[in-house]
Amino acid sequence: MRYLLFLLFILTACATPTNKNTIYIRLSPEKLLLEQREIEKEDFLEEFKLVVRQKMKEGIKKETLKIDLQVNEQTRREDIADIEFVFRRLDVRTINYTTFK
Repeated sequence: MRYLLFLLFILTACATPTNKNTIYIRLSPEKLLLEQREIEKEDFLEEFKLVVRQKMKEGIKKETLKIDLQVNEQTRREDIADIEFVFRRLDVRTINYTTFK
């Protein structure tokens, strides 16, 4: 029985998709999550630079980076524009926008 559970655990871990060239961002009116870490909106540029540099150290080219941006429907447009400005400044072009409530 133990071996069966162990085998199922290994199969589940191997089947879980991981996309190393994707950076996950979740933006809401009160907080900002970058790669599962809560950061201040004012510090986004520096934190995002660190994440991009880390991805490049892992061998991922900047041209292949993708952004998965989840935005709360109540978020102000200027907050989204500030984040988009950082993407343009660092030349990250592929962005997948989704909304949540």
